[in-house]
Amino acid sequence: ASTIAAGGLHSCAIQAGTGAVVCWGWNLYAQSTPPPSVDGTAGTASAIAAGGAHSLAIAVPEPVLVAIDIKPGSDTNPIDPFSRGVIPVAILGSESLDVNDVDATTLAFGPNGAPPAPSTPLPRKPRFEKPRRFHFQDVNGDGYLDLLPQYATEEPGIALGNTEACLTGDLFDRTAFEGCDTIRTVPPR
Repeated sequence: ASTIAAGGLHSCAIQAGTGAVVCWGWNLYAQSTPPPSVDGTAGTASAIAAGGAHSLAIAVPEPVLVAIDIKPGSDTNPIDPFSRGVIPVAILGSESLDVNDVDATTLAFGPNGAPPAPSTPLPRKPRFEKPRRFHFQDVNGDGYLDLLPQYATEEPGIALGNTEACLTGDLFDRTAFEGCDTIRTVPPR
């Protein structure tokens, strides 16, 4: 367990790894019966507390699903996990997602949660200016601006045989989001 709370005649815990709340003991007022929003079936919890005949949990909201396009312009999204290149990943803007609301500092790609790779600064760029880690572009021609970070290929932890890669992050209002796309891993040449 990652967190344990003890009440009068019952106890609850957040299971390490899953975030699911489990309770045991006296259950006269259903204080030992966590609701689906935190029991792992429909959600998880970030904190718990227990009292004489009650239990409380703070539910972790499910991330908002967003559309992404790994290697825009490619239908099969081939990735050689051993190459020294970069993987572009477009967060697709839409009527419901303005990519200007994405906090790019929270972006994490692949099993390792890699941050975006810095772009190569132009020779005329002042040395004190940090290179940008993304740019904006309408990659799919739908009229909505898309956010296009790039990731150093070896950083995300994509392995041979993986068929999907996901990107997570937050909007500036702290709303979590996640998007996944299919990939095809290829062995080194």
